[in-house]
Amino acid sequence: MLASILVTSLLVTSLTANTTYVDPGKSMTQMVMDRWTADDGLPQNSVVTIIQTSDGYLWLGTDEGLVRFNGLDFTVFDRDDRLGRVQIVALEEDHQGRLWVGTLDGVVTVHEGEVAQVVGIPSDARVEALLADGDDGIYVGTWEAGVFHCRENACQPLAVGDASGLGRVQSIAQANGIIWVGSDSGVFRVDQGILRPLPNGRGLGVSTMISPDGLALVVATREGVILTVSPEGVLAGPDAQRAWPTERVWAMMADDEGALWFGMENQTLLRQVDGRLDRFGADEGLPGARVLATYEDREGSVWVGMEGGGLVRFRNGAITIVDETAGLSTGYVTTLFERPDTRTMLAGTYGGGVHEIEESSLRATPIMSALPSPNVTGVMGSPDGRVWVATIDEGIFEVLDGRIRRIRGLPSNSVYALRLDSEGTLWAGTDAGLARITKDVDRVYSTVDGLGSDSIVDVDATEAGVLWVATYGGGLTRLTADGNATTYTQENGLGSDLVSALYRDSEGTLWIGTLGGGLSFFTNGTMHTASVSHGLFDRDVFQILEDDLGFLWMGSNRGISRIRKQHALDLAAGLRDGIPHDSFGTDDGLKSPEINGGAQPSGWKSSDGRLWFPTVAGVAVLDPGDLRRNPVPPPVVVEQIEADGVSIPVRPMVELPPGTRRIEFKFAALSLVDASAVTYRYRLQGLEDQWSSPLAGNTASYTFLEPGTYTFNVTATNNDGYWNEAGASILFDLRPYFYQTSWFWMLLASVAFLAGAWMIRSRTGQLQRQREELERMVEARTRDVLAAKDQIQAQSDALRSSLLEKDVLLREVHHRVKNNLQMISSLLQLQSRQVPDPETKLLFDECRNRIYSFSMVHERLYRAKDIARFDFVDYLTGLAEQLVRSTGGSDIDIELDVHVEPGEMDVDRAISCGLIMTEFVTNALRHAFSGRSDGTIRVEFARRTGMGILSVEDDGLGMPDLPSPEEADGLGLRLVSALVSRLRGEMTAERKPTGGTLCEVRFPMTDEFEVMSTSRTTATV
Repeated sequence: MLASILVTSLLVTSLTANTTYVDPGKSMTQMVMDRWTADDGLPQNSVVTIIQTSDGYLWLGTDEGLVRFNGLDFTVFDRDDRLGRVQIVALEEDHQGRLWVGTLDGVVTVHEGEVAQVVGIPSDARVEALLADGDDGIYVGTWEAGVFHCRENACQPLAVGDASGLGRVQSIAQANGIIWVGSDSGVFRVDQGILRPLPNGRGLGVSTMISPDGLALVVATREGVILTVSPEGVLAGPDAQRAWPTERVWAMMADDEGALWFGMENQTLLRQVDGRLDRFGADEGLPGARVLATYEDREGSVWVGMEGGGLVRFRNGAITIVDETAGLSTGYVTTLFERPDTRTMLAGTYGGGVHEIEESSLRATPIMSALPSPNVTGVMGSPDGRVWVATIDEGIFEVLDGRIRRIRGLPSNSVYALRLDSEGTLWAGTDAGLARITKDVDRVYSTVDGLGSDSIVDVDATEAGVLWVATYGGGLTRLTADGNATTYTQENGLGSDLVSALYRDSEGTLWIGTLGGGLSFFTNGTMHTASVSHGLFDRDVFQILEDDLGFLWMGSNRGISRIRKQHALDLAAGLRDGIPHDSFGTDDGLKSPEINGGAQPSGWKSSDGRLWFPTVAGVAVLDPGDLRRNPVPPPVVVEQIEADGVSIPVRPMVELPPGTRRIEFKFAALSLVDASAVTYRYRLQGLEDQWSSPLAGNTASYTFLEPGTYTFNVTATNNDGYWNEAGASILFDLRPYFYQTSWFWMLLASVAFLAGAWMIRSRTGQLQRQREELERMVEARTRDVLAAKDQIQAQSDALRSSLLEKDVLLREVHHRVKNNLQMISSLLQLQSRQVPDPETKLLFDECRNRIYSFSMVHERLYRAKDIARFDFVDYLTGLAEQLVRSTGGSDIDIELDVHVEPGEMDVDRAISCGLIMTEFVTNALRHAFSGRSDGTIRVEFARRTGMGILSVEDDGLGMPDLPSPEEADGLGLRLVSALVSRLRGEMTAERKPTGGTLCEVRFPMTDEFEVMSTSRTTATV
């Protein structure tokens, strides 16, 4: 596992100066303390040594192995990683980036995933101290085997220039270019490879040593004495101007601000700042027993290794807390106010009375102990030194020069707000109304005066005499000097009727905190509200403070937040849709996220610009102009690569086997201040050119990549948005299968070419043989075909002669039949002239027309090219015209309109259609135009969707309803009915609404009837 993880990125970021150092002006109790134990991933809870390597990792030595920490995860290395015995007691990094690991049985080095045993140190030597010199070497101090100087994993022992011996080495340090060794026998210096004792340093029993400024040496002894060695090598006693620890020091460190840190025997961490000792022990929450290690990382955090207490970190937070450790009698703070006469902060508490906080030292002192009630809800003061204190149960007290006077006339002793206006008038909000106080109460306002509720939580008095009164449950009331009251509630745009705080800015905008409704504000005569849906941090706003940078700060049960004031105004103006916020909580120094509210003033901006908030765990103080940022770009490392679930060593160049389906990269940005706030971007060059969107996850995976060379890039930003633009890169080559390589395809192409050439040659020969055989077969077949052709031609000529004879015979038959029918028609016409009876004459005419219809068929067949089919248009048109001429008479002008789709029809259907039309036209001529001098008959034949449609239409008188064929007594109707049945069709006859008759026959016509053009014939007879 060690070999697959320790090789990281190509980037090694150097240590950079930071602005997130632990503020020397804060006590350790005011810092943010974080802790990790075995429950968080440590192998056990004793951390013996700590170091941060140049790649950004924090390394820990424990009794159960070597531990690497990336800010989120612990990675443990033990015997399985060839570390030997797992008790790690010393760590150091040389100038080549190798990590030296001192154990109970020697030293190993770890570099680029390789673990190597250091040669030249006895295998049973317990290593206690490691120090990299300025010449690519390492000094190794052991328990009883002496001191060694090592280069490239090979070590040489140093001689001791003193007969009394060296003893057990505890510490090695460098000061003023000199290597110093501290042991239980005293202080030694390395001089040309020889350990020479400091004359007056014999028998000191050194526990640890450091050089805070690189010149002088500070030595701590087992007896708790702190000595210094000057650059000249003179050992001196403790500085009398400084306070020093008096018990054994196990660890010592100097931070970037020059403060000294001491890890003590008795579960105590000390810090020496400006000659004074700041103490943090078990009572303050330090876990475990002895403090075994101290270390400051590149971002300014101080790490502490505890015996049995795990890993502890102290860091600077944006918020400083003043609580019981700073002098408060209770941490439950309710109200804050800066005295204008002394420039000190007054803090009212619930159960602890009033405290005065010295703003520079942030030390609190109880005052006004003679107050009748310790439950303070409001504090207010005037420039003349008077202080008013409101309580939840005893009313209001005026304090001046130590004398306490009760304010008389209050409507209730439960007071929730104190405000002093520009005229020096004191206003008090109670649960029974608003009181105006000069010396005592001289006026009370309530719902009788138009207030929304008698429960008053805040008040704002303007110079124009307007009162804005915040109520609990009754909204916000505006009360003018002449007594006019206007109340704003949710119906008028207020976020909630439970108003909690008021603040008027210099532009005249009134900002309104509510419970459950977010932040409302009244500007230009209009009420607006910003809620969590717009980006506000919380629905509850307990107080509103404005800093000098244009931010509004608010407290709630979830912590402290801020927004830009202009963003809220832009929201009201419709210039933006949301309001971004910044939030501050326990990670920023709050002991509890619960900010107190409900009593005013519940927060204050002091004269130096700092903001003060009351919480359930002390006073929270922050400076908006000094919110320390972390400008250190985080080193980025690729920690792990998995190919199809198998971990492979991480190197700058990685080869992946053919067929790899899934590749996963796990990476880390080594920003230890707030690793959870780190975001990443990554890309895979060779597949994509664009970076991914910033994301919090630290893995990226790719599937089914084509074989080839790719570069995986990843960059990251720290908690304050500073990007490491270089990031980390891994070049990897996804190897192809042999059949995916270019040489394989070249070989395959060559084989294919040769095979193709052989196949072409073989096929050419085969085709040649087939062609010759085919030519022989074609020649023989041609002879057979020519013989058969001659035979067929003879048969064809005979058949054509026979057909011609038959055609002539059929045409002669049609001609003779036509002549005979015309002769019969002529005889019928002559006979009809001799018949005096009109009815009989009519019967002769009808018979003649029917016979004429037959004769026309035979005439057309005689003339047709194809005697089986003939031109139906010519036939039907000629027949209709003949009927009109022969039947219409000379006293009526008949206009004949014939519309027949051109085409050919077989003889049987043509005869049937002709006879049907004959009956329809004849009937129209006989009956339709009685008493008229003119008329129109329209004959139409069309083919629609497989049906033939024959219709005869006139514009005459209109015929009566036709009887059914069974009831008909006329020959014509029975004839038509028979013909329609022969055609398998249907007949309809109807009187038209406009006059006249329409007779129509529809019959199936599925055989070919080619339509050639549209034909319309109009004739007047």
